[in-house]
Amino acid sequence: MVDGKVERRHWLYFGLAPGGYFEVLLQGFKIRPDQLLVRGIAEEVTDDWYDKKVPVARQYGMDDFDKKYGELFKQYPVPLGMDWAPIMDAYRAKQPKTDIEPVN
Repeated sequence: MVDGKVERRHWLYFGLAPGGYFEVLLQGFKIRPDQLLVRGIAEEVTDDWYDKKVPVARQYGMDDFDKKYGELFKQYPVPLGMDWAPIMDAYRAKQPKTDIEPVN
Protein backbone atom coordinates (compact mmCIF):
# COMPACT_ATOMS: atom_id res chain seq x y z
CA MET A 1 0.00 0.00 0.00
CA VAL A 2 1.37 3.41 -0.99
CA ASP A 3 -0.17 6.64 0.40
CA GLY A 4 -3.35 4.78 1.38
CA LYS A 5 -3.77 3.35 -2.11
CA VAL A 6 -3.35 -0.24 -3.16
CA GLU A 7 -0.49 -0.52 -5.63
CA ARG A 8 -1.39 -2.82 -8.49
CA ARG A 9 0.64 -4.28 -11.26
CA HIS A 10 -1.67 -4.33 -14.21
CA TRP A 11 -0.03 -6.37 -16.89
CA LEU A 12 1.52 -9.79 -17.30
CA TYR A 13 2.72 -10.27 -20.87
CA PHE A 14 3.24 -13.69 -22.40
CA GLY A 15 5.46 -13.79 -25.48
CA LEU A 16 5.67 -16.86 -27.69
CA ALA A 17 8.08 -17.66 -30.51
CA PRO A 18 8.66 -20.58 -32.90
CA GLY A 19 10.09 -23.72 -31.36
CA GLY A 20 8.13 -23.28 -28.13
CA TYR A 21 10.21 -20.41 -26.66
CA PHE A 22 8.20 -18.27 -24.24
CA GLU A 23 8.74 -15.33 -21.90
CA VAL A 24 6.57 -13.89 -19.14
CA LEU A 25 7.09 -10.19 -18.36
CA LEU A 26 5.72 -8.04 -15.55
CA GLN A 27 4.80 -4.54 -16.65
CA GLY A 28 3.15 -1.70 -14.77
CA PHE A 29 3.21 1.95 -13.84
CA LYS A 30 6.12 1.80 -11.39
CA ILE A 31 7.99 -1.07 -13.00
CA ARG A 32 10.64 0.29 -15.33
CA PRO A 33 12.18 -1.40 -17.18
CA ASP A 34 9.88 -4.41 -17.57
CA GLN A 35 10.79 -7.37 -15.40
CA LEU A 36 11.45 -10.72 -17.04
CA LEU A 37 9.87 -13.28 -14.70
CA VAL A 38 10.57 -16.52 -16.54
CA ARG A 39 11.49 -17.91 -19.94
CA GLY A 40 11.74 -21.42 -21.26
CA ILE A 41 10.49 -23.99 -23.72
CA ALA A 42 6.80 -24.94 -23.74
CA GLU A 43 5.79 -28.58 -23.78
CA GLU A 44 3.53 -30.02 -26.43
CA VAL A 45 0.03 -30.94 -25.29
CA THR A 46 -0.71 -34.42 -26.60
CA ASP A 47 -4.01 -35.40 -24.96
CA ASP A 48 -6.52 -33.24 -26.91
CA TRP A 49 -8.97 -35.51 -28.75
CA TYR A 50 -9.57 -32.94 -31.51
CA ASP A 51 -5.85 -32.61 -32.24
CA LYS A 52 -5.73 -36.37 -32.67
CA LYS A 53 -8.69 -36.26 -35.08
CA VAL A 54 -7.67 -33.18 -37.13
CA PRO A 55 -3.96 -32.33 -37.52
CA VAL A 56 -3.01 -28.98 -35.94
CA ALA A 57 -1.47 -27.80 -39.23
CA ARG A 58 -4.85 -28.17 -40.92
CA GLN A 59 -6.79 -26.62 -37.99
CA TYR A 60 -4.87 -23.36 -38.32
CA GLY A 61 -4.24 -23.36 -42.08
CA MET A 62 -0.51 -23.91 -41.62
CA ASP A 63 -0.36 -26.66 -44.21
CA ASP A 64 -1.49 -24.23 -46.96
CA PHE A 65 0.95 -21.62 -45.69
CA ASP A 66 3.77 -24.17 -45.72
CA LYS A 67 2.96 -25.19 -49.30
CA LYS A 68 3.02 -21.55 -50.39
CA TYR A 69 6.03 -20.26 -48.40
CA GLY A 70 7.90 -23.41 -47.29
CA GLU A 71 10.83 -22.94 -49.66
CA LEU A 72 11.27 -19.31 -48.56
CA PHE A 73 11.40 -20.40 -44.91
CA LYS A 74 14.07 -22.97 -45.73
CA GLN A 75 16.10 -20.21 -47.39
CA TYR A 76 15.72 -17.83 -44.40
CA PRO A 77 15.26 -20.01 -41.29
CA VAL A 78 13.57 -18.62 -38.20
CA PRO A 79 15.34 -19.15 -34.84
CA LEU A 80 13.80 -21.95 -32.80
CA GLY A 81 13.56 -22.65 -29.10
CA MET A 82 16.12 -21.10 -26.76
CA ASP A 83 17.91 -19.50 -29.76
CA TRP A 84 15.43 -16.65 -29.13
CA ALA A 85 16.81 -15.87 -25.63
CA PRO A 86 19.87 -13.82 -26.70
CA ILE A 87 17.82 -12.08 -29.41
CA MET A 88 15.22 -10.95 -26.87
CA ASP A 89 17.90 -9.97 -24.32
CA ALA A 90 19.54 -7.71 -26.93
CA TYR A 91 16.14 -6.23 -27.85
CA ARG A 92 15.34 -5.39 -24.21
CA ALA A 93 18.83 -3.91 -23.65
CA LYS A 94 18.23 -1.42 -26.51
CA GLN A 95 14.88 -0.20 -25.13
CA PRO A 96 14.96 3.33 -23.65
CA LYS A 97 15.02 3.54 -19.87
CA THR A 98 12.29 6.16 -19.73
CA ASP A 99 12.31 6.34 -15.93
CA ILE A 100 15.93 7.59 -15.87
CA GLU A 101 16.31 8.95 -19.42
CA PRO A 102 13.07 10.77 -20.35
CA VAL A 103 11.99 10.76 -23.99
CA ASN A 104 11.74 14.25 -25.48
